[in-house]
Amino acid sequence: MDRIMWQPGWVSTPPEQFQTHLRKAMDQEPERGWVADGNYERRSGSLAFEEATDIIWLDPPLALYFPSAHMAYLPAPSWFARTLQPRML
Repeated sequence: MDRIMWQPGWVSTPPEQFQTHLRKAMDQEPERGWVADGNYERRSGSLAFEEATDIIWLDPPLALYFPSAHMAYLPAPSWFARTLQPRML
């Protein structure tokens, strides 16, 4: 879903356009299926959940993920944003 969410220059895709692209991506492989990961429920709505045949929900203990989640909210070094670019598959 990252590929659908992020446009060049780290510009986020508007919600309506995100859902359109997500539907198109899901429809491309009806026989083989698809795997979705990430936290895009607000953008995708219930689209992926409605179409899913199986859902694996990971719920690790707070002590395991809190340090990395906390670090995600700290300001990144100025060089980080310039070197990190979205990977287009």
